[in-house]
Amino acid sequence: MKKLLLLLSVIWFSALPVGMAAPDRSTPAAPGQAGQEEPARPDYPQKLYGDDRYPLLYAHMGMARYLDLDSFAVRHWDSDALIFSETTLTVAFDRQYRISKAPSPAEVWYFLPLDPTVHCCTGVSIDGREVILPPYVGEDIAFSSYDAGKSWMPFYISDTHGYNLSTRTAFLHGLELAKGSRKNAGSSL
Repeated sequence: MKKLLLLLSVIWFSALPVGMAAPDRSTPAAPGQAGQEEPARPDYPQKLYGDDRYPLLYAHMGMARYLDLDSFAVRHWDSDALIFSETTLTVAFDRQYRISKAPSPAEVWYFLPLDPTVHCCTGVSIDGREVILPPYVGEDIAFSSYDAGKSWMPFYISDTHGYNLSTRTAFLHGLELAKGSRKNAGSSL
């Protein structure tokens, strides 16, 4: 595989006209220059359809993810675990930032282990179904599930890189709502 990549890069560089160097990708080109691409981070709508209930979580390369603020629901909460769900909407945009594909909703479950002494998988009953929960890994690790808790994917709560940003932002939003609902009920997280 390495030989193939090396061969392809040699062919690409040798195909450049004499005296022409490979493009410098370290500094982005100014938008609008002849022959230059659009900026990598276009101005996606900050709210889907201008509605405050659907804020933008993350957008990149023609796709954007929005959070449905009305969809928050606590699924399970005890001294060992907090599980809640929210709906996100994935939307495709064209080059003029118009919706090109209707929003696709997905219910995402989030699991925050609360007891650092739990070092094995546990189970809880949610909606009459047994849900297996991963163990506590560390205070910066939470889990997300796109299949109603049948499988869990860990993520770092503090990670602000693009690939994790929509998961993190939606999780933190739900966590604040959960804390508020618990506070209003007279107890704390």
